[in-house]
Amino acid sequence: LTLTVTNVNKKPTDIALSSSSIIENSVGGVVVGDLTATDPDTGDTHSFSVVGGTGLSQFEINANNQLVVKSGAVLDYETLQNPTVIIRATDSGGLSFDETLTLTVTDVNEAPTEITLDNLSVKENSASAHVANISGTDPDGDALIYSIVGGADAAMFEISASGDMLHLATGVSADYEADSELEVQLQAKDPEGLIFSKSFTIAVTNVNEAPSAVTLSNFTVTENDTGSGWWWNGGATVGTLEVSDVDAGDSVTLSLSGADAEVFEIETRSDDSGSPVHYLKLKADITADFETQPSYNLTLNATDLGGLSTPTDVVIDVIDVYEENTHPTNITLSSSVI
Repeated sequence: LTLTVTNVNKKPTDIALSSSSIIENSVGGVVVGDLTATDPDTGDTHSFSVVGGTGLSQFEINANNQLVVKSGAVLDYETLQNPTVIIRATDSGGLSFDETLTLTVTDVNEAPTEITLDNLSVKENSASAHVANISGTDPDGDALIYSIVGGADAAMFEISASGDMLHLATGVSADYEADSELEVQLQAKDPEGLIFSKSFTIAVTNVNEAPSAVTLSNFTVTENDTGSGWWWNGGATVGTLEVSDVDAGDSVTLSLSGADAEVFEIETRSDDSGSPVHYLKLKADITADFETQPSYNLTLNATDLGGLSTPTDVVIDVIDVYEENTHPTNITLSSSVI
């Protein structure tokens, strides 16, 4: 009798991957390795699929039975160094075998990805002021070197000796009235020379500043001048006063002090355009007398709304005039002996 042994399909017993390492940041379609299956049935064919593991969302099988990076996947060494994939090998008869494979993601140096400043403002008039602490992000955790590489106002800034602080350069101060925003571009460089650059806008904070010195158009007054006239009340006019303040919209008050302040007053009138004009004048009941006092000393004070004041010391000279209807009142002789 001759017996016939009928073959029975048996499932695969092993799965092999020709390579198990892949460089991080590899794009979709990059091959990890070729897949093969061990099967007791000689000549059986197999199909493969990824059915699980920590790398399920990152890997897939292509038409050539190769394990490849899935399109859109991100391979990050710093996040997952050894992903696993559960590979299923299915033979032509539908029997399958699963095996867990461990892959190795190879680290590569990556450029820094961010620069951060903990402050984005600086007060005006503060020379060499500290602006901000600098920090950066590097996927590899590398120490970074920071530098200033651009920006319209790059020359106004410097990096501290410690390398992690942004300062105004030595002797440099910001001026809100000239430029209320400063532009600077910083660069972060890792040990292998990869760089990341970012631009920053630094807001200049306005600080109240004292008014300018008061200017006086004239420093003399004629003796015996009463300043009378149909349009004018009071004593003789010395001159007009002018003052300015760099702080837009600030209001300045003028006042007098000093040894002879009680002799003078400030009167404000409007000119033809309606703008105020400040006059320094003798008080109504006072006329200058050269013979009694040839000059006056006083201080012109300009005070803003913030209480800052600028004093200006001036001397007002009295102009001597010939006085009619006056005559000598006494004669003296130094000696009467001859």
